[in-house]
Amino acid sequence: MPKKAVIPAALLLIVALFLAEILASTAFGMTHDDGVYLVTAKALAEGKGYRIISLPGAPPQTKYPILFPFLLSIVWRIDPHFPQNGFLLKAVPAFAMAGWMMACYWFLRRYAWLPRHAALWILYFVAVNQWSLFTSGTLMSEALFSLLALGAIALLAHTAQRPPTGAVIAAALVASAAYHTRTAALPLIPAGGIALAAQKRYRHAALFCGIAMLLALPWLWWQRQATDAGTFAENYYTANGYRNLNVLGGRYSVEAAAHIVNKNLHFLAEYPAAWLFCVSFPPAWHRGYAVAGILFWLLALRGMLRAPPWLRAAQIFTVVTAGMLLLYAWPPERFVVPVLPLLLLFAYFAMPRRTPVWVAPALAILPLVLAYNEASSTRANHVASLKAPPWIPSNQAPEWNDVAQVTDWIRDHVAPGAVVLADFDPTLYLYSGHPAIRISPLSGPEMFYGSDPSPRQKLAEAERIIAKDTPAYLIDTCCDPVPPDYLVDYLKSAGRLRLVYQGAPGYKIFAILAAGENHNFLSDVPISRK
Repeated sequence: MPKKAVIPAALLLIVALFLAEILASTAFGMTHDDGVYLVTAKALAEGKGYRIISLPGAPPQTKYPILFPFLLSIVWRIDPHFPQNGFLLKAVPAFAMAGWMMACYWFLRRYAWLPRHAALWILYFVAVNQWSLFTSGTLMSEALFSLLALGAIALLAHTAQRPPTGAVIAAALVASAAYHTRTAALPLIPAGGIALAAQKRYRHAALFCGIAMLLALPWLWWQRQATDAGTFAENYYTANGYRNLNVLGGRYSVEAAAHIVNKNLHFLAEYPAAWLFCVSFPPAWHRGYAVAGILFWLLALRGMLRAPPWLRAAQIFTVVTAGMLLLYAWPPERFVVPVLPLLLLFAYFAMPRRTPVWVAPALAILPLVLAYNEASSTRANHVASLKAPPWIPSNQAPEWNDVAQVTDWIRDHVAPGAVVLADFDPTLYLYSGHPAIRISPLSGPEMFYGSDPSPRQKLAEAERIIAKDTPAYLIDTCCDPVPPDYLVDYLKSAGRLRLVYQGAPGYKIFAILAAGENHNFLSDVPISRK
């Protein structure tokens, strides 16, 4: 191995050990997305269809495409004993991560002609990124999606150099598989078509787009199913959850849409320093690393213009993905992960040939510290959770033992079939068997863009869910992304809550009383305490 490649290769081995620590976490569903993937995989494995069986009424799953839950369902069929099958389930994203890293290396060496040490450095900065580690260590679809998206791009680069029809068909199949993993793969289809058409291979362009779109139709048809979702919290679980976050969907005023786009511009400007290289400093420093981030984006743009013509699909996919993230009412850091190798590749193309050899090792130190911090936090709390650097004050990760005591209490004390209001609803279902729904409207505009619905609107939506699903209990925990304090206060004032469990600080369970019942809540009530 060349001397220049020794350091990045060694660092990649260290990152692999950190990922192993995260994979060893014993908690499932605490990211919420991973919980929804898991309950739909359980439904598929048990022959109940593609449904969210953790929700009251088990509605069809129309938000997340089926490929990743289907792969999990195969593992569930092999070993249906949860949570003992957790290690096997986590093997799916872990192997996808390994496959993505190998595909990245092959792509960078074969089609970008990078020297070995440069390819390994790019792999390191992709693997050590906090979101790459986090999503690959939990039951999330990012690693599988990234593998398939890069595979389609590599096949399109291959067809540009050697244009056999079979390779075009293979690229279309892989692109459609990426779409059935995450709908964010949709730009791959026009990107591939445009790249092929630019080479005046119009028949191949039509063949690629035709096959990919034809295979995408079943998911588009499935998403059109009517669902009884009248509130933002209910819509969160459906295809409307994505549509409601699109600023072009007509839900936002011009002013609100402009505010979201402007905030996303700031997120993306700060991304290279704050997330890619994990240089997290106090808020007063934000402007400084926003400037550094803008310089990185300019470098990547310059390299994109210098890229060889057979990487045109990679160029288009990267640009369209960035444009989509600007128009999506959610911080884009997590969704940049699949194009990270491409961004770093383009930035490398634009770097001076005589860049000092110490630049990459110097930039590697801080993300390695953050990766270690995340792995050690996961080991301590048994929960994979994004962590800030140790020198930045932040909320602690939820303690799995505290959460487990809540789920155990519900399992042991609540009548079968009773509905529970809980933010970590898939987790509650997986560990207690009780259907649950989150009452907090996990709204991107509310959480990240300062657009707070009126209390009257939130209470009206909460009352609708309570009237529809007649929940028996409400769980309030310290790790709720949007704590339902407004609902707790409202129901307390109406005499409709009774505290039945007080666990660790911030962990409470309330019985929900029917409206009009004459109860002196919180008096002469047996309260469980741990």
